[in-house]
Amino acid sequence: MSEKEISETGFAATPQWLDEEFLEKVLKYHEKCEEIKITELKVNPASILNNLASIIFKIDVSYEIKNHSKVHSNFILKTIPEEKDIKLDFQKYNTAFPTEMFIYEKILPKMHELLRAKNDDTVFAPEFIYCTDTPVPMIILKDLSFDGFCSPMNLLEIDATKVVTEKLSKFHACSMFLHENGTPIDSLTESFVKPTHGKDSFTEVWIKPGLELAISYFKKWEGCQNIAEKLIKSEKTIIERFTQIYVDPSKGPYNILNHGDFHHGNLMQRNGGVLPQDLLLIDFQFSFFGTPAVDFIYMLYLMTSQKVRKNHRNEIMELYFEKFVATLKLLDFKGKIPTFTEFENELKRCRLMELVLLLCFGAYFYVNWEDKSTKTVVEAAQEKNLYAPTIPIWENNEEWKEYVTKSVEEMINKGFLD
Repeated sequence: MSEKEISETGFAATPQWLDEEFLEKVLKYHEKCEEIKITELKVNPASILNNLASIIFKIDVSYEIKNHSKVHSNFILKTIPEEKDIKLDFQKYNTAFPTEMFIYEKILPKMHELLRAKNDDTVFAPEFIYCTDTPVPMIILKDLSFDGFCSPMNLLEIDATKVVTEKLSKFHACSMFLHENGTPIDSLTESFVKPTHGKDSFTEVWIKPGLELAISYFKKWEGCQNIAEKLIKSEKTIIERFTQIYVDPSKGPYNILNHGDFHHGNLMQRNGGVLPQDLLLIDFQFSFFGTPAVDFIYMLYLMTSQKVRKNHRNEIMELYFEKFVATLKLLDFKGKIPTFTEFENELKRCRLMELVLLLCFGAYFYVNWEDKSTKTVVEAAQEKNLYAPTIPIWENNEEWKEYVTKSVEEMINKGFLD
């Protein structure tokens, strides 16, 4: 495939360094053996470019180890392309790749080791294979698709929500234990939401346009002018308060390692994800040290169905905190264990996030991505209109209109903007 053909189809070109010599180095590290010979190697782009943070290649490799044992493995390689690519401009403005490398190489193995020592076989993420900064930053992981994993097609119902809730609570608890015992998780304070001088911020790229799109429709929908007026009046404060939740961990009574981008697209599941071993987390590039409210609220609004959020919110809160405390006790945590009241108060302190996530991202879950007329995220980014795929939903979807209007009105009445 020529570079021109690659450009037209949306696939990334396989970099020259991703060859047999490089993969032998990777396999020697992974197998902890210096005598490895690759017998067959295939490298292909994983998919059309549709991820704003990285590009992905699939690696299919057969090799022999020194004792003549034959192995066949499939890996996923995530990297930043060497050529300029519009979809990675935002990626280059933050610490995403170093953060993800740190999580996969240093943090997740420690978490698994802690739990194994207590006879807990929880696995949080795909198996880590290798990472390096040379010749470009990259992470290599086991390809889960060969074990039957895939991205969820729909938002989670209650059974799968309970599984991901327990997994999240254990992840948070393990991070709290590691932090208490000297692992520098609190160094991860450079949240992708934190403004950086001279560079587009997350709130300028995603939050402000999302709020303005929502306001434009509330202004013209009958009976919604009052909502529009309150949002217009509070717009600047909303963005400031949203940012503050991420960048000032001192505001809360306790902090943990957040996944940071905890939406359903960052899950891999098989068999509906209703057993712990059938649901794994991916994409830790936006992980940061801060309030547990961020991950929990993300889970409620960007991972679970409306039905679960409406009918099981308290149940999910209680389950999360029960498993969080139980994991800390299992690990013989010596620090102060947070109270349920403190957790509740954090959710209340950060509840503005619920309004923001609903307004900015809720309509995405109504988009028919199989409709060829729907703009992809990449196309929308190229046109500098990231909300283009949702405009038909705001314009024509009566179910969304009724749901978002009722929800935002309730949030405002409960003081979310105060």
